[in-house]
Amino acid sequence: MQVEFALVVVDMQPIYLTREDHVLIERVGLLIDKAIAAGQPIVLLEYANKGRTCIELLHRLEGYALVRTKQKYGWGGADETLQAFAEMGVTPGSVSVCGVYTEQCVAHTVSGLVYSLPRTVIDVLTAACLSIASAYDWSKFPVAGNVNLVAADVAI
Repeated sequence: MQVEFALVVVDMQPIYLTREDHVLIERVGLLIDKAIAAGQPIVLLEYANKGRTCIELLHRLEGYALVRTKQKYGWGGADETLQAFAEMGVTPGSVSVCGVYTEQCVAHTVSGLVYSLPRTVIDVLTAACLSIASAYDWSKFPVAGNVNLVAADVAI
């Protein structure tokens, strides 16, 4: 089934978040709410053996059928994302990516999606990403022809 977009949430696990990250959690939560309201698929990527996605986000997803949680064993989660799409039977027109850490798991997931989905627009939702450094230099993010860096707070 063709869908307008899919939301991919990368490693929003408590081990990677602090109390100061409540704004990030709320931004990602609003993206989840918008995806649910639009009936679009959501993929939660979790770094294996590091715990579940934070409870604030899981509560928002209770009862929603078009969500899959996938464990990944390295920085990139493109293969797991594609597996989730296949399980849900969806082909998204675009993929929106957010989460932690920008320069590691988000970047590697996006790079893998660019390779696997060369005709699909990949939007990186910069206001809903967290970097190891206090301020990430987005000019260093690996972009390709189908990658957009979207700065709006809640872009979907």
